[in-house]
Amino acid sequence: MAWLTAPVVYALVTVASTAVSAYSAWSSHQSEKEAAKKQEKYLRLQAEQAHVANEQKALDYKRRAAAALGMERSRRGASGIGEEGSPLLTYFENARVFDEDVARIKQGAEIEERGYMQKIGLQQSYAKAQQQAAWLDTGQTLLTGATKLLKKV
Repeated sequence: MAWLTAPVVYALVTVASTAVSAYSAWSSHQSEKEAAKKQEKYLRLQAEQAHVANEQKALDYKRRAAAALGMERSRRGASGIGEEGSPLLTYFENARVFDEDVARIKQGAEIEERGYMQKIGLQQSYAKAQQQAAWLDTGQTLLTGATKLLKKV
């Protein structure tokens, strides 16, 4: 074991510690990247669920509005009030208000979905940044180890 001199041991230890540090830097950033991708999938699922829930909310409101308008027509018909003049204008005004409410529900749903899409975009950017950081930190660690080794040799 005559070849196992202090400079050789130093070189071996430096190479080993550099390799461990480089792997640690890479692994850490890869974990962050994977977490960002999982968060992106979760946000996509939330966006889909919000879309379905808001579509159902709009549909339910439309059904209730149609039922209310139908009951209004039935009451007027049963009381002998005709469909012309003020009753007709009231009916159309109520229908217009109901349509506006449905449009507001849908607009709110679109805004909520856009918010999820923006969050998804941020997660994608974060994952990409973590990948780049992994390469940079790993490269820096390897260069630092090589520099230490060259200074001792």
